[in-house]
Amino acid sequence: MKKLKVIVDVCMVILLIVLMCVSQTGNFIHELAGILTIILFVIHQILNKKFYRNLQKGRFNKIRIAYVMINSSLLIFMIIMISSSFMISQEHLSFVGLRNDFLGRTLHIISAYLMFMLCGIHLGLHYNSVIKVKKENRIVINIFLIIFACIFGVRGFMKREIITKLQLQLMYPLHFEENMLISLIDYIGIFIMFVMIGYGVYQLLMLKNRKER
Repeated sequence: MKKLKVIVDVCMVILLIVLMCVSQTGNFIHELAGILTIILFVIHQILNKKFYRNLQKGRFNKIRIAYVMINSSLLIFMIIMISSSFMISQEHLSFVGLRNDFLGRTLHIISAYLMFMLCGIHLGLHYNSVIKVKKENRIVINIFLIIFACIFGVRGFMKREIITKLQLQLMYPLHFEENMLISLIDYIGIFIMFVMIGYGVYQLLMLKNRKER
């Protein structure tokens, strides 16, 4: 079961990064990758149904509240993203007949970018359970990831004008002539940046919990 969870999660992260490179992949592959992501997301929810079962059990400390907030937000934005996909699909989902280009694109841009960032934070909150290595090796990995995030994540975040897109000042993909590898490196950097932000939040909450005890 654990191996299946890891495989599903890794595939989801890969697909999310590929989805962000819509200018390079084209609409056909983008929609296909989106459908696969939706399927994996449903499988992910089923495999982690224990989380929902235990919501009413136990004490809600700050870390648990953070988990619930991030997970709930991810679920909401995923539903919005799926709904908006039907509105703007030109290939695989157009048969549904819910075409509404402006509303669909608006919802899709906001939900897609917020979900991408929240997925990174979500993974960061679970960082310790994902990166199971000795303390010395963890330090090396952390330093590498922080440097990578600072060089490629911050640069990519600015270059891709994500804040401008969330403000709906940019409604269509850019960088059509850009090499796929460059786009992938940028979005991997952005994703890692939010993973490390999530990990930093987790460490701060753990520190506060220890002080309160």
